[in-house]
Amino acid sequence: MYNTNSGSDNMRPIDSLTKPPKIKVEQPDLSEQPYYIKDFIEQMKGKDLSLFYNNLKTLKIIKVDEDKMSKKNASAEYDVVTNTIRYNVDDLREVITHELIHMATRYDAGDIVMVGFLQVTKDGYGIGEGLCEAYTAQEDYKNFSGYAPEDKLNKRTIYLTSRYLISMFEILIGIEHFNELFYEANMYKLFEELSLYSSQKRAWTALEHLDAIFHYGDSKNIPNIPMVLHHYSEIMMFLSECFITKMKLLEKDGKLTKEEYMKYEGFIHYLMRQRMVYFKVLKSRKIDKYYSTLEKLVDKKLERRENKNRS
Repeated sequence: MYNTNSGSDNMRPIDSLTKPPKIKVEQPDLSEQPYYIKDFIEQMKGKDLSLFYNNLKTLKIIKVDEDKMSKKNASAEYDVVTNTIRYNVDDLREVITHELIHMATRYDAGDIVMVGFLQVTKDGYGIGEGLCEAYTAQEDYKNFSGYAPEDKLNKRTIYLTSRYLISMFEILIGIEHFNELFYEANMYKLFEELSLYSSQKRAWTALEHLDAIFHYGDSKNIPNIPMVLHHYSEIMMFLSECFITKMKLLEKDGKLTKEEYMKYEGFIHYLMRQRMVYFKVLKSRKIDKYYSTLEKLVDKKLERRENKNRS
């Protein structure tokens, strides 16, 4: 969980996204670092930890009373502005790896702080909270599920709705490429690629829907079910449009055989049939009936792009 000085409950979109810099920081002397820093680096071999080493110079880790946390019931939080981890549990191993992943993907660009797939102003307003928290939780589970005693269940079950949706974004963008963009804090490039498969306006709105699912659902003990179902359906519509667009672009470039095209199409139909269900009664909107409509919209979109490129 991250926070800014103003608190993330006031989230709203910033006007534009900022490109992250390319930095390269050599591994410093770690002999005086605590065990969990050494453990983290050892486990994350193969990742680009340039941002981690850069932030390690000023990182503060502080144990506080529960009432000093900015989020109620939070066990730990990472302050992206001050580069500080606060926690209130006895065993730091239970919470430290999630927060260190935040720290490992942070770049302070002045007015904007980038953390993984989040960009946030110093005033506490930003975009990408849902995307960033869900993928951080997924990375924490993949890399550190056995780090703390009896911690595996919590890492596996946190932010489940957002993480399911993120898995579809991974498939769309490419799993390895998605991971690289995260550790570069490169929301800018991710947004560019999502816009390619849809539009800038719809890509931005999809990020807002992910933020809303996190805010109204995954981060709450009692979710706002109607809101979660609404935003889930909107994200699935966006993803379906993106996959249809990607499929048609690959076909146009001769990168899909007829058989591969049919399999791709089958996957999109499968995706559109996935409905979110609460208590076997409350369900997200059925969207598979919109496949033909979406396909026509995509064909028109690609035709407009082609005509624009010719002119």
